[in-house]
Amino acid sequence: MKFRIVKLALATIVLGGCSPIWNAGDLAKWVETQAAARGCDPESIKLAEWYDTRNGTNTWPVSCLSAESGDALAFSVNIDKVWSPSEPAAAALAAAKPDSAVDNTPATLSDTTLASNTYSGVYDRPVTLQDGIWTGAPYVEGGASRPTLEYLPDSARQGDLDGDGIDDAIVFLVARGGGSGAFLYVAAQLNRDGRPVDAGAILVEDRAQVMSSAIADGIVTLELTTQGPGDAACCGTHKRTLRYALEQDSLVELPGDPEQSLERISFADLEGTHWTLTEINYNTPALGGRQITAFFESGQIRGTGGCNTYASHLTLDETNPFVMTTGPVSSTKMACEAVFKGQENIYLSALDSALQWSFVVGNLAIYYQNAHEKTARLLFEPATTTDQGNSD
Repeated sequence: MKFRIVKLALATIVLGGCSPIWNAGDLAKWVETQAAARGCDPESIKLAEWYDTRNGTNTWPVSCLSAESGDALAFSVNIDKVWSPSEPAAAALAAAKPDSAVDNTPATLSDTTLASNTYSGVYDRPVTLQDGIWTGAPYVEGGASRPTLEYLPDSARQGDLDGDGIDDAIVFLVARGGGSGAFLYVAAQLNRDGRPVDAGAILVEDRAQVMSSAIADGIVTLELTTQGPGDAACCGTHKRTLRYALEQDSLVELPGDPEQSLERISFADLEGTHWTLTEINYNTPALGGRQITAFFESGQIRGTGGCNTYASHLTLDETNPFVMTTGPVSSTKMACEAVFKGQENIYLSALDSALQWSFVVGNLAIYYQNAHEKTARLLFEPATTTDQGNSD
């Protein structure tokens, strides 16, 4: 059971050895001392809000950076040998406990937290991202080329990997080294009291697109684009399925299906899918209030532009099915607020000048040439059931 920390007006005692501690502030100082003894950089030590009581044992969760390597560490300090709250302290803790049972379920691992965590399995040592990026030293002193590791935004997928009933996460990383390669990795992070703990990363493929990803019964299933017969190194136009699981708290790839054959991407991969626009261009979110939707069926893309319904023919190139041709785009002529009408005009014009499409970690991107003759991007996420009704 987890209690919230409370301020106790109790006398402070001098700490030493395993003398009983009955003051909350002194207990926190003792835990910090133990963390430093385990190799934590004292300036980086962070304690959970209060200790946990599980299976009759009291432990206080700690996270920090290693003083030696700088790697992220996470562990719990057993406080049973020193923690001896006085009767007033015990009474205060009892009063602070809610009448109903406390929910001890750890928080979900957030995109923000995962984008600034430590990852192993990509390089010969673990690296720690800062705001979604890690940059190494130049390959040649004074040179411009250097290794980088990038966290793909919004790529986290939640699910229980280790069977403890708590959602862990997989994420996607892209490693670059100055050339044209963009090497995709899938990485696992275990949820330990709401803090991510690295479980390794595995190389997927150079410039692969993630069509879908899911965690079920401890198994990670990825549907990806891949290189097949006749494909250039840059542009895989086939698809395959890969599966992963934990083995001794490390991510491993499971044996593939010997009957699996490579299939070529086609309109069938879009047929019947419903999408909602999230970005009208790179990092430019779609306006809230009126959704723009897309539905693919029978060689057409149709939906609502926010004010009017629209439809357009869609053809995929025979050589590279990610190259697309659309048009003409037709729509109804209903009037609506100027701000939404303006966005709709941009959207319909973008569809009319569409060049290519791709999967972006389970989302859909359509690339077009904007009014400045630069490549821009429409980004969609899978539509909810309600949104699908607006696409038809």
